[in-house]
Order: sequence, then C-alpha cells, then structure tokens
Amino acid sequence: MSALSKKQITHEIATNGMITDMVDLRVQAQPAGFDLTVNKIEAFMTDGYIDFSNKRRSLAGTRPLPTYSQFGTEDEWEAYQLAQGAYKLTFNERIRVPMNCLTIVQTRSSLLRSGASIHAGFGDPGFDGHYSVLLVVHNESGIEIEVNACVAQLAFLSVMEGAVPYDGIYNDPRSEDVEHA
Repeated sequence: MSALSKKQITHEIATNGMITDMVDLRVQAQPAGFDLTVNKIEAFMTDGYIDFSNKRRSLAGTRPLPTYSQFGTEDEWEAYQLAQGAYKLTFNERIRVPMNCLTIVQTRSSLLRSGASIHAGFGDPGFDGHYSVLLVVHNESGIEIEVNACVAQLAFLSVMEGAVPYDGIYNDPRSEDVEHA
C-alpha cells in the first residue's frame, strides 16, 4: 500500500474536488497527507447501541459545545475549552474518497503532545462527506482548541483493483454532519 503525495493530492483536489471546504490549501497540504481542521466539537449526552447488522444501531446523542472568543492585537478567534473526557469532533473538510483509495485519519503530534488524541475508522472508497471522529482529552488539566485548528492528518492509501464503493448511511454529500464510518 502506498500513500498519495502532496502533488497527487493537490492534483486530485484541483481536478476532481477530492477535498472541499478547506481553510487554506497551502497550509493544509502536507508531504504525504492533508491536515484536517476543527469545525465543531460536541459533548456526548446519551449512550449508544451497536449491533451486528446495524438494524438496531443507535448512536450516542450529543450537544454542541460553546466556544469563547479571544481578541489579540491584530485578530480575533474562537476556541473550545475542554475538560478531560471524550468528545465528538467534526472536521470542516468534505472528503470524496476516490475508488482507488481509502483514508486513514491520524492525530497531529502537537495535539498528542498536549495530551489529546483522535480516533477514527477507515474512509472507504466512494465515501463522500464530512468526517466526525472521537476526540479524547487525556490531560487532567484539559486543553483549548481553536475553531479551524489543524488537529489531524488525512492520508490517502491506494487500494487494489476491485474496490466496492461505500454504500452506508453516512454517505450523504448533502449532510453537514456525516459520521466517519
């Protein structure tokens, strides 16, 4: 398995719209991946239920968390102040996974060094939507994360011939909040 390079990713973005809704292509395109940015963070409010066939699946309920505003000498920004715990994080970027690829989301090292991690499943060939992932704050002191902060890196890995397109319930390009399956 090989990963797409920065040159290949930027070409796919320009010609096929592989990634849209990004903050800044020049900043986010990396040598072998693409940085994903924070759109919103939600707290879990109810339990979930997972079964074999997904007939009885019920995802945990969430509620949006408030941000606070900061004012600097030249700019203004919004951030989340998070206590230790688990959260649902949704990225800004809409991802269209090509049929010859799958995606893997990995935590950026600066987030890890601050005591937090991101956990996600694979993005199957043909998936189209905004990824939501699990953000876990391990640091007992918590963490502050700005809206639009780069917190994870997306890698596109090549898939052998014969890939079947993703056909799950989260593949809805009209949705603003599509779970990362």
